[in-house]
Amino acid sequence: MKRILEILKKNLISVICGVLAVAAVVLSFYPTASWYDNPTAVPGQTTGLVQELNAEVQKATAIVTLKNKDRTLPLLGPTGEPAPLKHFPNKDIIEKAKGYFADMKANCDTLKLDFDKLNSHDLLVPETLPNPDTNARVKFREAYLAGKAAPSTVVLAGMLNSGWPLSSAEIAAADDTEKKNNYDSQVHLVNGKPDPDDVKRVEKAWSLAKPQFELGKQVDVASHQSIYVNPTMLNNALIYGRPTETPSAYAIWTAQLENWIEQDIANGIIHADTDPGTNQIPPDIRQAAVKQWVSLTIPATIHAFGAAPGDANPSNPLGDAPNLSITGRACNGMYDVVHVTIQLDIDESRIQQVLCNLTAHQLLTVTHVDVTPLDGPKLLMDNFIYGTQPCVRLTIDLEDLFMRSWIDKYKPAGVNTAINGGKEPTAADAP
Repeated sequence: MKRILEILKKNLISVICGVLAVAAVVLSFYPTASWYDNPTAVPGQTTGLVQELNAEVQKATAIVTLKNKDRTLPLLGPTGEPAPLKHFPNKDIIEKAKGYFADMKANCDTLKLDFDKLNSHDLLVPETLPNPDTNARVKFREAYLAGKAAPSTVVLAGMLNSGWPLSSAEIAAADDTEKKNNYDSQVHLVNGKPDPDDVKRVEKAWSLAKPQFELGKQVDVASHQSIYVNPTMLNNALIYGRPTETPSAYAIWTAQLENWIEQDIANGIIHADTDPGTNQIPPDIRQAAVKQWVSLTIPATIHAFGAAPGDANPSNPLGDAPNLSITGRACNGMYDVVHVTIQLDIDESRIQQVLCNLTAHQLLTVTHVDVTPLDGPKLLMDNFIYGTQPCVRLTIDLEDLFMRSWIDKYKPAGVNTAINGGKEPTAADAP
């Protein structure tokens, strides 16, 4: 026995290998499928360890595919090929990216401040909004009616150097002065009485000269003004239509908002009419691109509201109203959106110049344009002196933005509440 043990000690490894070999032969004839598969599984389906193994293989394959996938940097423009991503972002790259984002935010904040400065307007009459007391209301009405704040007589007329053809009464008065000073004085007296023959001669001379004289007076208006603007076109009905009433806060607000819109349009006309060579608007309507500001139409619902109401929080998503205009902009926490329509008579050859410059340097957008040819002889008969070039009338739909960072401080409380709720303000909102 001792000898056998000595042999086993010396050949232990060989003995173990032999035992394993015998076991392997035996197991090859023994059913072991249940060690790997579920014995109750449907034939042909793998379960148990085999299924887990296959799942791990799929995971490994997905990892390899993900690792070897080609990756590119974001494409920042509408065209071009994206550059390959050379390596995944590491800590240094992530920190650098955070710096870029911080710089971008700072630039955006600066840009917003520039927009606010560009877009900001002053009150026509100081301290009359947002909560005018009785004295402020009367002060606004008197200043507006007296022309000290009226947009057509002072603010816009001065900006545009505008004029208007002489009225029939003004022409008649000029005729009387001209005839008395330069024609009636030619009549000789006979025995202290006007010579009938001289009277006939002078009357005939005046009748021949009168049409040219009257045309000359209208030409004189055109040659000293830059554009025709009807002096009553821009008067607010709630103020001018009720000259003896103390205006409501709503009336003052609408007159003020309309004036801000009118100022933006006037600035656009100035840009459109400015001569690049002299950097000035022409002093003669016959040389101007824009001959007449014909009309301004302000709809009953001037603000654009999206499906969701406007919100006073500037960080909230912007309003969206694709059914209202091509821009899809609507009132939101960052800006108010208003829609108006204007008509301009312009030199036909300068349509592009006018449309491109009308919205320059301000938050004004052209959303639609109609073009109508004008009858030159009829314009002349109506005393509009446009010059010899063909002219057209543009009907332009405009979208004007007002940044809430400055305009909200002038809104009566009820007006602000209505706009935030997606409703056009009414007189009931600001009595």
